[in-house]
Amino acid sequence: MITAIIAEIFRLSDYIPDEFRLATKEHQRNYGEILLDFSYFKIAEAANARIENNPVRLTPSASSARL
Repeated sequence: MITAIIAEIFRLSDYIPDEFRLATKEHQRNYGEILLDFSYFKIAEAANARIENNPVRLTPSASSARL
């Protein structure tokens, strides 16, 4: 059973979008500050403040208009 779970996780890892991998400089520029790893938990307050104070951040009304 555990082998099947590991195999499935490995198989699904092939389908991770490039945006989450930060594969290009454009992805790094656009998403680098919001896609965080587990180190986020050590710097959570600072990371949240940086995201909240980012002038490029979408407002809730702007993000819902894009849907």
